Amino acid sequence: MTSRGAPAHLRELTSRLPQAGPGLFFYGSSTLPLYIGKSVNIRARVLSHLREPSEARMLKQTERFDYQLTAGEMGALLLEAELLKQCQ
Repeated sequence: MTSRGAPAHLRELTSRLPQAGPGLFFYGSSTLPLYIGKSVNIRARVLSHLREPSEARMLKQTERFDYQLTAGEMGALLLEAELLKQCQ
């Protein structure tokens, strides 16, 4: 898996993400999340976003990636719903 098309600062950030899950990941500017998602392999899922040309504008605004591992897929679903509700 590669993130060659991604901005250099994002390539460095993805190297710190776990290849574990289930969990929740979010990325954004210094003050707010631009995207919230869940995955069983957080690094692989974030790298798949970096390869999507349709997400280039959002990725240019991205300054950080954060994640939170959960005990299971249901935990990730509940956490995702709670974070989305908080951000609306």
